[in-house]
Amino acid sequence: MFSTKCRYAIKAVVVLARAEQAGQEKGVRIRDLARTSHLPGAYLAKIVCELARAGVVTTAKGPGGGVRLARAAEKITLSDVVEAVDRVDGSRRCVLEFKPCSEVKFCPLHRTCKHIRERILKQSTFKNLCRAYDRCFPGAKQPPVTVKAM
Repeated sequence: MFSTKCRYAIKAVVVLARAEQAGQEKGVRIRDLARTSHLPGAYLAKIVCELARAGVVTTAKGPGGGVRLARAAEKITLSDVVEAVDRVDGSRRCVLEFKPCSEVKFCPLHRTCKHIRERILKQSTFKNLCRAYDRCFPGAKQPPVTVKAM
């Protein structure tokens, strides 16, 4: 449903949301975010730039800097992240994998899937995703995102 870039962005924002949930106030360095989310650092840095341009995260250089959510996790939706990193919305791919599936020429499931996807993307906040994670993995500890002096 999502491109690799979009999946990486979602994963990174989940880690940042969980850090916020744990009360971490300082920004997270890209290298720590990459390590914690098991993503390639150079590619993640480019994704973070796109998320920052879209207002999903903020970045700051120097001691105490790093990446953090631009607003509370309950105010950031999956739709915000998908739109920030996927120029061609990957969520609009045809579920039946028909090539000419669009608003003009569509498959039998197009309209139904479109409404379901839009609803899920716009209503799924990162606070809810963190809660769901905690329910699915009870007792799982907060990912070890550490903030070290630069």
